[in-house]
Amino acid sequence: MRRSVVSRRGFRSLAVGLAGLSSLVFGTATAHADPEQPDAEPATAYVEGIDEVTDQHWTVRVYSPAMNTVIPLDVLRPADPSEPRPVVYALGGAGVGVIDGTGWMESSDIAEFFSDKNVNVVIPATGNFSYFTDWDLDDPVLGRNQWQTFLLEELPPVVDELLDTDGKQSIIGMSMSAGSALDLAIRSGDLYSGVASLSGCVRTSDPVGQLYVRLVVERRGKGDVESMWGPADGSALGRARRLPQCGRLARQGLVPVEPQRSARRVRRPRSGTRGG
Repeated sequence: MRRSVVSRRGFRSLAVGLAGLSSLVFGTATAHADPEQPDAEPATAYVEGIDEVTDQHWTVRVYSPAMNTVIPLDVLRPADPSEPRPVVYALGGAGVGVIDGTGWMESSDIAEFFSDKNVNVVIPATGNFSYFTDWDLDDPVLGRNQWQTFLLEELPPVVDELLDTDGKQSIIGMSMSAGSALDLAIRSGDLYSGVASLSGCVRTSDPVGQLYVRLVVERRGKGDVESMWGPADGSALGRARRLPQCGRLARQGLVPVEPQRSARRVRRPRSGTRGG
């Protein structure tokens, strides 16, 4: 089943056309109107389209003003959507969207795991080699990455309205995004009620951590790590985001714990190094 959603840009163009027609009919148009200017993108995020793959699996496209692009999302719906449910945001590995086996949908049984649970799961289907952070500069290869702004400010209101959520949100990250999930939780204030970090290297402030970041961004992604956080010896890379501060998580009531062993759980990616 496919659900069609008309973009706000289309409605805006229609409104401009009707306004012009009205001015002509009622005699308010001038002979020297300004040349038509292309529509500017709106300052708020919006849903551009939805495909319902199954009743429980949707693909959703959300426009991000911060990145001036449409972000594709896999959305897993609750087993019982008859009342508002919480949301879990799940961030993928380094090559998500461009390398097979580095995202949640293709490298784990996340869809099966959540199929009988009453929770919405929102999974960005892109974000490759970005560390899901706000970059200082647009990168010649990896483009514009403003993921912190998108995930903390732009996307949650859109998701809450689209999925009729109960306002409770958590975030998980794996491999490249394991530290990103912790960092986003630290920077989110009280946005998240839970956070999980799986199979990743969260240290980015010491030489080993910086080398790992360079391997992901530069060797694998062909980008420039200085576009992300600035020079390694500069103040930008010295920001607190380099090393998730678990003390803040504790003060926010989000205390990292070891995952409980169980007979049934989300399978880890097939290769931690492959996921980045």
